[in-house]
Amino acid sequence: MDKTNPAVTRRHFIASAAGGALSLSIAKNVSAHGRAINAVRVGQPTNVPNNFGDTWNAAWADDDNLYTPSDDTLGFDIPDFLSDKEQLKLFQSDGASFFKNLTADQRSRFEGQFGPIAFNRVEGTDPLNMHGVTVNRVHDFAMQDGLQSSSDAMLVGQQPRTPAPDGRSWKSSGCAFIDGTLYWVIARHKYPENSEVKGLRQSAANASIIKSTDYGKTWTRSAKENYDSPMFPGSNFATPYFVDYGKNHGSVDGADKYVYAISNNGYWDNGDTLILGRVSRTRIGLLNGSDWE
Repeated sequence: MDKTNPAVTRRHFIASAAGGALSLSIAKNVSAHGRAINAVRVGQPTNVPNNFGDTWNAAWADDDNLYTPSDDTLGFDIPDFLSDKEQLKLFQSDGASFFKNLTADQRSRFEGQFGPIAFNRVEGTDPLNMHGVTVNRVHDFAMQDGLQSSSDAMLVGQQPRTPAPDGRSWKSSGCAFIDGTLYWVIARHKYPENSEVKGLRQSAANASIIKSTDYGKTWTRSAKENYDSPMFPGSNFATPYFVDYGKNHGSVDGADKYVYAISNNGYWDNGDTLILGRVSRTRIGLLNGSDWE
């Protein structure tokens, strides 16, 4: 992302790679006695193929798969008529022209897959050879998409999308797997193209945590519950990301007793302050914001 270009927005930042495995080359070997690492070099990324979206934030579950949400996304198994990357670029830059170029069948297929959020699984033991599948396209959340754009007339599945009164869209933050349950943070976001958003920053508000005990197939709470009664009203804790301790969340730093998350003060990027929160590990599944401190 070109941070020198103020016109770059999250719409332009949609990535076509999920869970890229970075090749890390350690400049000096780390001995069995724990000698310090002096340098790390990042090599060429290895993409998990055939996906479209951004904000992939993976959690390592007890079945040894990675589970990850994605935003502004087609998930995995992109329709074959979108194999031309120029079409995807056109969708990002000029949605009206993009839809004009589609046949009725192509548009139906696109609308059946595209959504503001989706939930996915990435499989494989070799980080250079992994593949993914979309587990849940959470269409009930897509129905509450309030963005005003050239694609507002899109269907969700086969139902017309009705813009939500708050003019915002669901987007993801943190994802974690803790004690047999997946937790996924969602909040209401507004793009900086809207004139009332200052500083070209994408704002976020009214975050909630939803959970799944069947590896992402079904989720609690519903879209309506989260819209009407968010766990964290307002913007002060609107983009929490879990502090991750590896498979099943580990037990160091008190993580056997608490789940920690860090958020800024209500922006997808470039917030003004950082807020650290925690909740008892035994109470996170209650999905009650008042349990957090």
